[in-house]
Amino acid sequence: MINTRRGMIVAALKSYGEESTAEWARSAPGDALQTTLTVASWILNFGPTQPSGASILIDKAIALAGVCIHEEHPRDLAQKRSDLKVWREIAAEDSHTANEVLQGLSSYDVVSDEIRDFWAEKSS
Repeated sequence: MINTRRGMIVAALKSYGEESTAEWARSAPGDALQTTLTVASWILNFGPTQPSGASILIDKAIALAGVCIHEEHPRDLAQKRSDLKVWREIAAEDSHTANEVLQGLSSYDVVSDEIRDFWAEKSS
């Protein structure tokens, strides 16, 4: 289970070039972001791995999940690598909304078959 601030979700999305999804995340309902964090947790545990066998970075999993939930289907991110300068700028924002803490669900029931199949193909 992942928990983080709304601002960290926005930072992850923007750092991977997902501008429209980042803007959605700024004001998305809490339950949509809770689902995003649940999907991100599933991606970390069952999704693609690096050649070394390690899981992908948490921020990348959050960005991938954000795209899945916002666009209602999975796809690769606009950028393969995050822009840490962009991440730092967004992560430093201090507002009531940016500091809202969200937590994923303890069950993966919200992870659709389409998401599971997409990442199964990427993992093989």
